[in-house]
Amino acid sequence: MVNGSRVDASLSTTGGHLSGAGCAPNDPLLGAADGSARSALESGRKNGPLNTLDTLAKFASPPPADRVLLRFALQAGARSLVPDERVGVCLRRPIPGVAGVSVLYSPEHGCSHLGGLLVCGSVWMCACCGAKVSERRREDLTAGVDAWPGQKVLVTLTLQHDRSDSFAVLLEALLTTCRAMRSGAPWQRIRKRAGYVGSVTSLEVTHGAHGWHPHLHVLFFLDVAPGAAGDVVDTFRRDLQQRWIAILAKLGRYASHLAIDVRHADKEVAAYVAKFGREPKWTVAHELAKSASKNARGAGRSLAELLRDYALVGDVEAGNLWREAVLHLKGSNQHRWSPGLRARLLPGTVEKTDEELAEEQDDTAILLALLSLHQWRAIVANDARGELLAVARTGDAAAVAAFVAGLVASSL
Repeated sequence: MVNGSRVDASLSTTGGHLSGAGCAPNDPLLGAADGSARSALESGRKNGPLNTLDTLAKFASPPPADRVLLRFALQAGARSLVPDERVGVCLRRPIPGVAGVSVLYSPEHGCSHLGGLLVCGSVWMCACCGAKVSERRREDLTAGVDAWPGQKVLVTLTLQHDRSDSFAVLLEALLTTCRAMRSGAPWQRIRKRAGYVGSVTSLEVTHGAHGWHPHLHVLFFLDVAPGAAGDVVDTFRRDLQQRWIAILAKLGRYASHLAIDVRHADKEVAAYVAKFGREPKWTVAHELAKSASKNARGAGRSLAELLRDYALVGDVEAGNLWREAVLHLKGSNQHRWSPGLRARLLPGTVEKTDEELAEEQDDTAILLALLSLHQWRAIVANDARGELLAVARTGDAAAVAAFVAGLVASSL
């Protein structure tokens, strides 16, 4: 079975195609396909962004197969915005030297995927790799939370911002303040009082009426005596708020006590873990309301939502904002465990890089077909990756062969 291979950044970005990241166990957006003919989404990619109410309605509650197609469309949008990045060839170009592109079916998970293709592993730029990597990270985080019997505290860190602040400036200020807060003698005293064991930090970015809003979610694991949790958490909250505000002031920035949100209820921590890495919902109301009420209410759009507005609706400003952010985030981690914590909570496991997670394939998958490069070019040229996966989800090798043969014949 052919594994995915990391994409070399020097590769050109012509062509178009899917890879070995098509099937992610427990991925909420991957399920049984509906076997429909080429969707409006796939064909619409040839003619520019989609903007019809019919298309929006189609994705208000999309069936699993269409969700996969949606990822392809977002990847295509990313490819047009950052054509020199690795996402440009991700899940499109065969790995150099492979015999062909494998079409695989997993009876265990009821899904299909493709092998022998390059993957980029970017959680920031690629909807396909991002969905797979984030789901694996969520699984690890869930296991870590379940393994810790002590206190868990979820802290959100932010800072004052307005439309005049560039993304790069705000991001650097946020990360610099976080590093400073968690260093030096004051932090050592805070750690000791709180019974600090470790933490998991995730970066989230939105853009709204007041400009960019990068913020950090930090899940702290504390070793606290059973009857002292309330007092310890209250002291921990005050300590963090005072230190965060003081460091921001030293850096010439302002933040009130509202800039740091501390929650410790088990249900709130569970809600955060459950939504981690989930792709935002796409609804008709989301699109119809965004131009007026989003600005009026000051509600923000995530990076994924900015890309969706560009790829599906033709919002050029959203595309430019997305590009500004992801180019600064390139190469950075979205999710980080503090040293030693993962080994303590998940002994015997090895943390993989984003690229390694994106390259993973299901070892139990069945090979339905091995496509030649000529056959694969026909699939890519006709934007038929989603249809191919839909056929492959039946587990019927003969059906896959017939579909490919028909597509190649129609391309002659």
